[in-house]
Amino acid sequence: MFGKSISAQDKRVNFLLFALIMVAIFCGIVSHSSAYNFSWEMDETPEGSESATIVEPLQVMILDEQVEIADSSASIQLMQKYSVYLVDEWSAADAYKLLQTFESVPQERNYLYNET
Repeated sequence: MFGKSISAQDKRVNFLLFALIMVAIFCGIVSHSSAYNFSWEMDETPEGSESATIVEPLQVMILDEQVEIADSSASIQLMQKYSVYLVDEWSAADAYKLLQTFESVPQERNYLYNET
């Protein structure tokens, strides 16, 4: 046994057998552990729902007047892409509908990081 060398094909077979056994052991351990389980649920509204912790409201200066901007993701996208500033009276649903309208109209967008 000591004088006999193992061929390359035997080494590959042994390695594949070892890998298969390790995968089976790993799958068995993972399936019996108390792993984190996530379940995704769809919202019935087209704009979905969102929640975030905002440290400070977003404020901008328009015509020398400080205006508080709505904090929904749709209103922030409108501000970044199209320079449309929605005041905080806009609901997230209305901001989403307006964003969808802007997205459906072919037009140029603001690309803040592109050099012109």
